[in-house]
Amino acid sequence: MKLVKCINSLGYEDSVELNGIYSLVNDKEKEVTGFIEIIDKNGQSVALPAFRFMPMYKLLKAVCSFGFFLSQIFSYILEVYVR
Repeated sequence: MKLVKCINSLGYEDSVELNGIYSLVNDKEKEVTGFIEIIDKNGQSVALPAFRFMPMYKLLKAVCSFGFFLSQIFSYILEVYVR
C-alpha cells in the first residue's frame, strides 16, 4: 500500500485535510492526466490533482537525510568543543 500526504487541500476540504495521510489507489490512466486516486477521509475513492500530494517515502527520505546531517554536525561539535 502506498501512502501520500496532502500538502495543499485548498478547494478540496470536503475530501481531504491538509497534512492528512491517504492511501493511494494505483490507476496509471489518471496519473498520466496529472491526477491521482486516493481514499479520502470519507472512505470514498476520489481523483484529485497530483500536485496536492507528496509520496510518504519522499518525506521519510528527506527526514532521514536531515537527521543524518544533524548527527554529523553534533559529532563535529562534540569533537571540537568537548575535548
